[in-house]
Formats: sequence, C-alpha cells, structure tokens
Amino acid sequence: MARFVLVPGFWLGAWAWDEVATSLREAGHDVEALTLPGLESVHADRSSIRLDDHVDAVVRALQERPDQPTILVGHSGAGAVVYAATDREPALVANGTSIEGPSDEQLRSSVPERCRTRPVRPGTRCGWSIRAAARCRSR
Repeated sequence: MARFVLVPGFWLGAWAWDEVATSLREAGHDVEALTLPGLESVHADRSSIRLDDHVDAVVRALQERPDQPTILVGHSGAGAVVYAATDREPALVANGTSIEGPSDEQLRSSVPERCRTRPVRPGTRCGWSIRAAARCRSR
C-alpha cells in the first residue's frame, strides 16, 4: 500500500481527483486529494493567497504522516507546488511527478545551468532544487 497526495491544478479542487482517488483506494492505497487555499469556492477571497500558501498546504499534508513516505502528484499548475514541497520536505516524499503540465525537461531548462542541482532525493523526478534556483535568480 502506498500513500498518495494528489494536488489539483489551479482553479480546481480535490473533486478533480475523484475518479483517480477512487481507483487508487480500491487498489488499497491511502489517498488524500487537496484543495489548495483560495480555491475552495468561486467566492473565496484570494487577494492574500500566495504561492507559499499553496506549498505550505502540501507540506502540511506530507507532515501529517511522516512515518509513510508519500507519492506526490501535481496536476498542471500545481506541478511547481509539488516540486517546491518536495524541496522543503524531501525525506517525506517517496516519489513526485507532475501531469499535464510543464515537463521535467521544460522546468529544468527554465533554470540556468549554473543554478541546477542534483535531484533532491534519489527516485524523485525533480531535477533541480527550487531553493537553489531562487538563490541564483536573486543575484
């Protein structure tokens, strides 16, 4: 049995994963689908929500079960959120991926060569460190 945390793309909620979550649960997996802050409703006030709020929500989900490394899946715009959460808590992520969004190669190619690092954890698909990229871009 694996643990999955499913992160929907922007403007979607946990409901977007209903079919996938059901299939994974039927196969015996532990599944948590998230709704990111500010995306709870079309009426939600998003004026103070930042990318860090989304990353923090994913990190909290990872930290809820520190004894069980998680397969972290981000859809579309949540790919960057998944990569950032993996960068913050690499020991809690067994594997991470992004679907229907920028490919790993596109993400890596957007980071200057001098800023790239090795994957944050063997087995993950994350090919660079977001923190290293932020440090590099701020110079």
